[in-house]
Order: sequence, then C-alpha cells, then structure tokens
Amino acid sequence: MKEQVTRVYGSDGEWLEISEDSVIIGFCERTLDQIGNVERIELPEVGKEVVQGEALVLLESGKAAYEYVSPVSGRIYAVNQDLSASLDLLQNFPESKGWIICLNNVSEEDRRRLIHETELRQ
Repeated sequence: MKEQVTRVYGSDGEWLEISEDSVIIGFCERTLDQIGNVERIELPEVGKEVVQGEALVLLESGKAAYEYVSPVSGRIYAVNQDLSASLDLLQNFPESKGWIICLNNVSEEDRRRLIHETELRQ
C-alpha cells in the first residue's frame, strides 16, 4: 500500500509535503520572487532536534535576509545538499528539486494541525 502524501501551503510562503511521519518543506515560487535572487542559504545540521517556532533556514538575497521558522517540532532527517552547489535549483525548481529540508519524528497532532490550518485559509 502506498503511503499517503498531502501537499499543503503554509502561511509563510512555504509548501509542505506531509506524510505518515515526516514533513518536507520548500518555498513557493511567489515567495522566492519576493525575496529576490537568493545568494546564500544557511541550512541546519542533519539530526538536529527543532522546536516549532524556532529558526530553521536563513535565505539571503541582494534585497534582504529571510529567516524561516519551523512550523512543527521534529528532527532534521535530511537537507537538500544540492542547494549548496547550485542555488539555481531553488530558483528554477522551487516546488520539486529545490526542496529545502525534511523533518521526521513529527507528531500526528502537528501534521493534522498543518492540514487543518490550510483548510481554514481556503
């Protein structure tokens, strides 16, 4: 049986793919257009425990710096190391190859809350 994956769009310009025990996070094209050409990205270490509301990723452009906070608590399972070599992936493929981070050990309550909050905004 294939695992169900739900894609939702957060209030901070991000997309989130929610599955049974994980959340993959990336930024929407519109958000990246507003930030401008990303010149630098600061990613956290794999294995780090993060708490909802804690700074997770820093993007810097010629316009400004954008600090993204985690929408859920969990453990960093993976970061997109390809972005270190080519930020073009972020700009050109923001909703696929330009994913940012994957968290696991995300509680069912947090996953349901993300889906519910998205439904309320629609």
